[in-house]
Amino acid sequence: MGQTTSGSSPTIAAVTPIATTGFAFTDDPNFTPSLPALDDAPPVVSAVGSAANRTGLYAFGTRYGVSASGSLASLRLGSGGGDPPTRDTRQHFVGEFIVRNGFLYFCIETGTPGTWRMITGPGLSNFAPSTPNRLYDSRQTGGRLSGGQTRVVPFPAPADPIQAYLINLTVTDTIGLGFLTAYANDIGVVPNASSINWFTSGEIVANTTVVQTDPEGRIKVTAGGTGSTQFVIDGLGLFV
Repeated sequence: MGQTTSGSSPTIAAVTPIATTGFAFTDDPNFTPSLPALDDAPPVVSAVGSAANRTGLYAFGTRYGVSASGSLASLRLGSGGGDPPTRDTRQHFVGEFIVRNGFLYFCIETGTPGTWRMITGPGLSNFAPSTPNRLYDSRQTGGRLSGGQTRVVPFPAPADPIQAYLINLTVTDTIGLGFLTAYANDIGVVPNASSINWFTSGEIVANTTVVQTDPEGRIKVTAGGTGSTQFVIDGLGLFV
């Protein structure tokens, strides 16, 4: 992995000297290795914390990758502050990760400052598309929903925590006129919005919408208006 070890504290890791490798493991923050095969000053990976209680590794340098493993996270990126990398004046390269104010950015095109994509951060989620699948059909479970009624939809429990569904909501066998509102099961007040509307009897209408879930991945549907309807929900993807 590295050229050498250095420092007065116990050795962090056994290292096999390889002339073209760009990492040195050291307890000495002032240690500067010299590797002639590299055109840039190689980074130094240093132990963080006291000799008795190592908390991880700290890497500094330019244009090198890091492979890390441990009992907890494989690699921890600090929550650096300041402007996002899109405002940087330095050159960046494809494959770089940068954390700014809790948001994780990934460089997809080399340049100054390069082209960056925000991966995740506070309040953000990632979308995972799926093959369309039937999640619920009131004609088989629950029956019609009339104006003023609310139903918790018995979705299959998701394998992992999710934030929202991308769904196709269909009303069918409608009577009269009305609308449906789909929302997270843990919201106590019906949102002042509609997810789909119908205007006469015998309609079949579909609409694609995003609906938040409660921590268990459940939603509920409330009917408004004077009519009633059967409804079908097909899943198109998840926001995790």
